[in-house]
Amino acid sequence: MARRLSTTSGLFGVLGLDPTQELAYRHVLSVGSVTVTQLAAAMEVAEPVAAAWLERLQDLGLILPVDGTTCFASVDPRSALRSLTDSHTMDLNRLREHIPELASVFEDARRGSDAPTLTRLLAGHSDIADWYGRLGHEVEQEFLGFDRPPYVVTPTDALEELAISRGVVWRSVYGAASFDLPGRLDRVRRDVAMGERARVTAAVPVKLAIIDRRLALVSLNLSEEAPEALLTESPPLVEALCLMFESYWERAQPLRQWRSDVAHEPRPGTGRARDGRAPTAEERELLALLTAEVKDDVIARELGISVRTLGRRLRDLMDALGATSRFRAGAEAARRGWI
Repeated sequence: MARRLSTTSGLFGVLGLDPTQELAYRHVLSVGSVTVTQLAAAMEVAEPVAAAWLERLQDLGLILPVDGTTCFASVDPRSALRSLTDSHTMDLNRLREHIPELASVFEDARRGSDAPTLTRLLAGHSDIADWYGRLGHEVEQEFLGFDRPPYVVTPTDALEELAISRGVVWRSVYGAASFDLPGRLDRVRRDVAMGERARVTAAVPVKLAIIDRRLALVSLNLSEEAPEALLTESPPLVEALCLMFESYWERAQPLRQWRSDVAHEPRPGTGRARDGRAPTAEERELLALLTAEVKDDVIARELGISVRTLGRRLRDLMDALGATSRFRAGAEAARRGWI
């Protein structure tokens, strides 16, 4: 029995089909084969309109004429649509390769000059946000970033997720103040689970984004009302910013994907807790956050526990490390390879 499909997804727009044409295609799928007259009657349109629809569906390879008849039969969508989507993906990837070239043409026109500019000043939320988005789209191999408030660009995972899915290595160093924003630590954990390599430190000096070690965006002030940033392709300046990033990266503490039910073995040659067990992922993250001077109330809020409960967990952790202070706990944890 034919199953009538009367709703549209809107996804077929990428193939150049409007919602009505999508309905026509879904109708052919549901009945198996149709003539022009049958489709026109089912869709309540004139026969020339139905004929044009069938011609378009045939051009896309979604239907085929049946030899010796006036009918058109649907092609298995598992092969027809897969072939179309693969083709469109290749076309989009080829288009992506031309984005930097087109962006350069756009920038030259906006500047009103043919002279290349390696460094430019960006002023205001809009310009900075636009360029940050462009960096996320243009990155091909590596993204390096410093994260700290105030935020000119609303944090979003979409660009990062797309970049990581393309094989981009995404590394971020977070200043402790980044986690003052409610939900921020949990969001970073999700990013780490997605593939981001994240570390935390007490503070980072600027807001920074570098792509492929060739283009950098760095804050010139930390004003919420009138932010300014520098965009540069100058090789010496980009190299200096990369060196600054690597310096902070080496000293920062890793934030790993947190699964509190799994105990991670210490690195080879390092110690265990007094009770002989390896540190849990939760303990590792607590130590990393404490070493980075993230506030107790922020940690407690993100863990969904009270500050008092957090204090109790920290005392237990210090006991396990044989430490009498947080500073000594951090030093001992580092010695044992826990962080």
